[in-house]
This record gives sequence, C-alpha cells and structure tokens, in this order.
Amino acid sequence: MAHQLLTIEVTRLDAGHARLRLTGDLDYDTAPELIDAVAELRGDGCHDLVIDLAGVGLCDSSGLS
Repeated sequence: MAHQLLTIEVTRLDAGHARLRLTGDLDYDTAPELIDAVAELRGDGCHDLVIDLAGVGLCDSSGLS
C-alpha cells in the first residue's frame, strides 16, 4: 500500500475558533504536520479547534498521540 500524504485545510470560523479538515494518512511521518498546524493556531489565539478526520484513511499510534 502506498503512503498517502496528509493535507490539512484550516478554516478560521470566528475569533478563537478554527476547523482543521484532514485528508490522507495520519501516521509517524505526517503527525508532526498536524502538531505544527495546531501549535500555530494556538499561538494565534485559537482555543477551540474542531478536527475533522472523515478524510483520514489511516491513523496509527503516532496520529492518535
């Protein structure tokens, strides 16, 4: 099975709120991308994050952590 890249689409809903829509594989190789995206949003003052995992085809223990 080929590794599918992770795409993260960020939508800022209103002040302090954002949605991240993930597509692809969330695993050891791609989990740092999600960590970085969340850290950036938190640094910008977002305190309420909705993470849509409907498009994730694979999530290993690194993705869960």
